[in-house]
Amino acid sequence: MRRSESDLESYVRPPRKRRSALGCLTVFLLILGILLVVLAVAVKTPGGCEMIADFLRARTGLGLTIGEGRVSLPCDLVLQEVAIRRDQAPEGDFRAREVRLGWRLGGAELEVTGMRLELVHVADGWQPEVFGRVAGMRDVRETADLFADVPPRMKVILRDATIFWREADGRTQSFVQGLQFWSGVLETPGGWMRHYQLEAMVVRREDGVDGRSVQRHWVSQPGNPHVELLYTGTWDGDIRRVKDWWSSPEVR
Repeated sequence: MRRSESDLESYVRPPRKRRSALGCLTVFLLILGILLVVLAVAVKTPGGCEMIADFLRARTGLGLTIGEGRVSLPCDLVLQEVAIRRDQAPEGDFRAREVRLGWRLGGAELEVTGMRLELVHVADGWQPEVFGRVAGMRDVRETADLFADVPPRMKVILRDATIFWREADGRTQSFVQGLQFWSGVLETPGGWMRHYQLEAMVVRREDGVDGRSVQRHWVSQPGNPHVELLYTGTWDGDIRRVKDWWSSPEVR
């Protein structure tokens, strides 16, 4: 039996619905590509950086200035020369060489490189006020509360960070230099837990005890804010005199 021309075309042409789906996907990718190009161009302008700063301030309350911005592979928004606005923090300071916010298969990723944070003890707390919870931490078990507002799947990374704790008269209470910090979420048979890794090249505690090459890993999960996995460090002086974030697991 001879096949008609329409029968033969059915073997060659894809179904109409499939062509429609492919057409929608092509249009979507084209629009997405255009938006990425527009964003990549916009963030490089002063107006684009100011728009991003306003967006962050509206959602976090943190007023920032941004030197430069760009879009980077694989899908990252990169902000350079980021600093806290002086009208928001009359005392203290926060600066970062680079802040990178990206999206990965496992969730969002926030990476801060070259951070310098100066915390100043004033009459009613700490400045900059937005970092008051970090300034007042005295126990590593408090880290779980610090990350309670972080999106569950977000990974947080600090690279080459420095933090100073100062008195209002300028005296330095304590500091940490060469700080590397990583926190992400792990899935286990018993549920989700957050994993933390901390490394510090140099630590000066408020009691004058000096430390170097401090390294600790721990996890937190609902109902159990601290399970120590690893702790190493070299100290000059009695670290047991004061409990702080750098204390060994035996100090309670």
